[in-house]
Amino acid sequence: MEWRRFFIFNVLGATAWVFSMSFAGYAFGASLKNFTDYFNYVSWSLAGILFLTGYLIWRKHKKSFRRRDHKHRQGRQRESGSV
Repeated sequence: MEWRRFFIFNVLGATAWVFSMSFAGYAFGASLKNFTDYFNYVSWSLAGILFLTGYLIWRKHKKSFRRRDHKHRQGRQRESGSV
């Protein structure tokens, strides 16, 4: 390929690449506000779901621990004869 033809195609390709990357950056920047608002909503929702799940698991284990402790105390009282 002769150098003039190569140079023309090289400049055309570089120009197309610069314009396409510039347009992609502009489009991403314009939609970034919508993305951050959506991400903020999703992250707070996820935090709420995780907190609620943790609270429910803690409450379930607390109830089972109380039942187990109550049965254990009843068993010790029966062994000592003071019911």
